[in-house]
Amino acid sequence: MIKNYYLHASRPELLSRKQVAKMAGVHPGTVKRWERRDKVLTPIRINSRVIRYDKAEVDKLLGGPRNDD
Repeated sequence: MIKNYYLHASRPELLSRKQVAKMAGVHPGTVKRWERRDKVLTPIRINSRVIRYDKAEVDKLLGGPRNDD
């Protein structure tokens, strides 16, 4: 069986910790701290080793949408 993986229009765009760090201009460890200690980001756990963040939440935290790829 072939699984069809795609982002549905209603699903949020997800970012890795490294992508969030690049957008914010900080070290990935800082993003981890924001998640764990400061509680300003909500992690989305894909599995035990993969964590993603909602792009809309990151944009809100950083003060608006960014176009950093």
